[in-house]
Amino acid sequence: VRHTVCYLRPPGDFVPELEAAGHEVVCLNLPRKWPWLFAPPKLTPLIRSHRPDLVQTWLFESDVAARLSMLIGPRIPIINTLHSTNYDPETIRASQWPPRRVAALRQIDKITARYARPLFVACSRTVRESAIRNLLLPADDVRVIYNSINQATLVCEPEEAAQLRNQSGIANDGFVF
Repeated sequence: VRHTVCYLRPPGDFVPELEAAGHEVVCLNLPRKWPWLFAPPKLTPLIRSHRPDLVQTWLFESDVAARLSMLIGPRIPIINTLHSTNYDPETIRASQWPPRRVAALRQIDKITARYARPLFVACSRTVRESAIRNLLLPADDVRVIYNSINQATLVCEPEEAAQLRNQSGIANDGFVF
């Protein structure tokens, strides 16, 4: 198995580790605003030259970029990994996204998903159900693979959370993500 890891724009935070592990890493050098719109002319030739068996993406910009690239280039299976309930009202409120922007992004997401027909892999049933509901995806196109978390890393003494808040200057009633 060979991996080619593409990222949309600098900085390439994980490039040294990926290259040290023997993976090819490519920066597409896309603009910050609407990178998915500018991705196909750069991604499509890369896909043609590498001829991958599949393309896997994470997050909206990469998901849409790959879908658009497949619409104008070779048809390669796409796996879009879903980590969040992006279009649920609670998520939108918490992120304070403008409603018009969210509605536009949701339409782009929905339309490109309909035409590119990727397989979706959600990290939980909640994320799966949210994607099916909000993007009108066929239930058979969305699978669940739970994130693996070593539960021992979540164990702490009761006072540790307060110490971390204090060290970071976060008020006791401040929102922490």
